[in-house]
Amino acid sequence: MNDKISLVGKIVSNGTGKYRVLHFTNDAFVLCETEISSINIFLYSAKLLFCQIETEEMLIVPEKNSKIVQVESFTETQKAKFFFKKEIVDRIVTEYGPLFLDLTNKKPKPVVKELIDQYHITQPTIWRYIRHYLQSGFAPSSLLDNRTLCQKNTRREKLVYKKKTGRPTGENMQTGIILTPEIYDQFDKAINQFKKGNAKSLAAAYRWLIVSYYTKFSPGGECILPAISEIPTLRQFYYYCSKHLPKTERDIAKLGKAEQRNAKRLLIGNSRADAIRPGWIVEVDAVEADVSLVSSIHPDQCIGRTTVYMMVDLFSGAIVSFSVGLEQNSALGIMNLLLNLSLDKIQYCSKYDITINEAHWPSNFIPHEIRCDRGSEFTGKHFANFCHINGIKLTLEPGATGSMKGMVEQKFHQFQTQLHPHVTHAGLITKDYNSNHHRESTLTLTDFTKLVLTFVLTHNAGVILDYPMTKEMLQIPDFQAIPTELWKYGCEKHGYPTLITSANLPQFMTSLMEKKNAKISRRGVKFQGLYYYAPNDLDLNRQMYDCGNKRKSFEILLDPRSMEKIYYIHENKLLSIPLNPNHPNQLEFGNMTYDQYLEYKKEQNDRKREGKRHNEMIAIARYAANQSTVDSAKKASLSDTDHIQDARRAEKQVSRQQNKLDQALLPQERALFEETPKSITENSTSTQHDPLEVPDDLKDAYKNFMNNEAKKHDL
Repeated sequence: MNDKISLVGKIVSNGTGKYRVLHFTNDAFVLCETEISSINIFLYSAKLLFCQIETEEMLIVPEKNSKIVQVESFTETQKAKFFFKKEIVDRIVTEYGPLFLDLTNKKPKPVVKELIDQYHITQPTIWRYIRHYLQSGFAPSSLLDNRTLCQKNTRREKLVYKKKTGRPTGENMQTGIILTPEIYDQFDKAINQFKKGNAKSLAAAYRWLIVSYYTKFSPGGECILPAISEIPTLRQFYYYCSKHLPKTERDIAKLGKAEQRNAKRLLIGNSRADAIRPGWIVEVDAVEADVSLVSSIHPDQCIGRTTVYMMVDLFSGAIVSFSVGLEQNSALGIMNLLLNLSLDKIQYCSKYDITINEAHWPSNFIPHEIRCDRGSEFTGKHFANFCHINGIKLTLEPGATGSMKGMVEQKFHQFQTQLHPHVTHAGLITKDYNSNHHRESTLTLTDFTKLVLTFVLTHNAGVILDYPMTKEMLQIPDFQAIPTELWKYGCEKHGYPTLITSANLPQFMTSLMEKKNAKISRRGVKFQGLYYYAPNDLDLNRQMYDCGNKRKSFEILLDPRSMEKIYYIHENKLLSIPLNPNHPNQLEFGNMTYDQYLEYKKEQNDRKREGKRHNEMIAIARYAANQSTVDSAKKASLSDTDHIQDARRAEKQVSRQQNKLDQALLPQERALFEETPKSITENSTSTQHDPLEVPDDLKDAYKNFMNNEAKKHDL
């Protein structure tokens, strides 16, 4: 067995051809014929092969000196090309090895086709890579040409000219110089400056080259420029770059890797390729509108721009859902979009005084796949759980590749373009230095939502001019690529998507909510400081009673749009718990969103902390006052305990005398006594009267009083 294994990798020859031993299996060797331009792989009996080797009918050919691949000595271009080929052959080895017999039969080879599409290479090229790799016995050096295998410092010698090649200038003026290996190295360094971003263009890299290697400075610091006949020309540098700087690397240096991948990639298909029926694949994205809005509560107060979310069906091109809000990169924004997908669109439009029928707006379904970017709202755990529960495949496109979801991006562009004429000087945000969009804003969030709704309905009723109509579509009389018509046609031909019905609506709504932890006790369910209670929920009341004096954890579901109710699942049913009306101080928080309430709660917690610090200062002052009182009452001797009862009776009498009522009235009597002489003094003249003398007006008043009393009693 060891002899058989040791034969793997060797080359054997029968005189007419040479064969590489690739593998040993089931008493047979896998042989690959070498030195031919095709792939010929077959099984060969191990017993027969050893017999032929013993009889010298088959000879083991000595291997030539194997070539070592030194990747670290490669240029960046050579490295990229080597690993590009290595990824291809490694995939082939994984899929078809170790026998490789499926490579030679006539069966379909989807992996090879996939590699051709993925790496954008021709079929003969990929088969050449595979053939060289197998015939060499999986040697990495087979993926390189002889120029790459040479050492870096053993560059192929270039011809050294005695005069500059090329056509002379019209004025017979010498421009440029003869290029030498030293100048080629200078060109390479200039190209590296361009790749690193230190030079924003090839022209800037050329100027760096001239300044670095050909410009001199006088002792006084003055720049001395060389003669034009002593420096390489820009044309010479451009020509060298065209041969040694691929267009891909040039675009990466100019645009950045992400932008180059997005803007310069090959467009060999369209996004509708995998959309087998309506509702199968949708694209979702968000954009900030170019309009500044005002508050609906205070119309004179600007609130800035809003965020628009859209969901577009790839098969029909219809906008199936949208939402408008002030949240940016928020899970609430995408949840509002999904909620809109499930709403009755006839009722929804009626709120904006728009009348439609069911066919005007395809919606109310669960898509098979959602394609979106890697924004925080799409990569969050909540959205991922929603897709997982509802059986939705979530496809996150690579970063900075907006063109990978070009359909929804196109809808945003169309919406912004048709909106601009209507909101000029009414909140339109522009880049003009004198733009006054915030002060000119007039639309409320409701007004703007109506504008988006109008765009959605008109788009779904318009013709998509560049829609790739099929032969069958063209055979239908008067058929147009209208999103609503395409939706109807696709549903009738390929089937309807998974509709949202009364059976799956509770599950859909439940998955839109956020899971939170609350506490349940005899006082109800407490969440974020608010108490919730459902008096008619017998099971909830039983759980409250079982808690006794303890608080237990209670899992709830929260709609972050409102604090009026919380929800929980009992026996696979979704139940709600409203705010407890017996706590009237908390009812005013019911109309708030979760984020709004958290702001108020934060303010309440801040004031509690301030109150604690205030009480602590008062407690310190009280402690100091009490300690001072006790210290001042201390004496050197001990108190007598023989006559406690007599002392208590005496002290009781003293206390009663100090607390009698006249002591409480005494301050008022003193005040009256002080005010009476003052008023007499102010009304007196210079003549002094007897203070005991009754004034005349009082005497007259007394006489009148007595006369009246006499008349009453007939005296």
